[in-house]
Amino acid sequence: MRFRIHLVGRTRESWGRAAEEEYLKRLTPLADVQLVIHRAAPLGAGADPAAIRRVEARNLLGSLEEREFPVALDAGGENLASEELARRIGAWQLEGNSRIAVLTGGASGLDHSVLERARLVLSLSRMTFTHQMVRVVLLEQLYRALMVLAGRPYHR
Repeated sequence: MRFRIHLVGRTRESWGRAAEEEYLKRLTPLADVQLVIHRAAPLGAGADPAAIRRVEARNLLGSLEEREFPVALDAGGENLASEELARRIGAWQLEGNSRIAVLTGGASGLDHSVLERARLVLSLSRMTFTHQMVRVVLLEQLYRALMVLAGRPYHR
């Protein structure tokens, strides 16, 4: 499996970078996982959130590779249990979709064009998290799902 996780903006806090690095290290034997960092659109005073989302959407969608299976993270998406996410990833792989692109938005969220292009719109929680927390939770859940698929005990 290959996952390209598209992120808008960089992780600034050292704890967030350390957690990302830890889960990327854990994921390495299980899958090819790459973080693709996109520049956040400027959030100056009076910036239009819809315009920001459109700019970031062009960057995100423009960087998708032809055979990638796009999954968008959005608070309004499906809320799956960890085991269900693992089953979905396993099913995608069996269907020939072994190249997954996970699309995350910036501070203004994702444009509707990204949500429409996604094959799955996924919510990590109904709660609101900082972008740093979303990154860590996403990597941890991918690790958990791949451990479930491998039949290893981490997920319990």
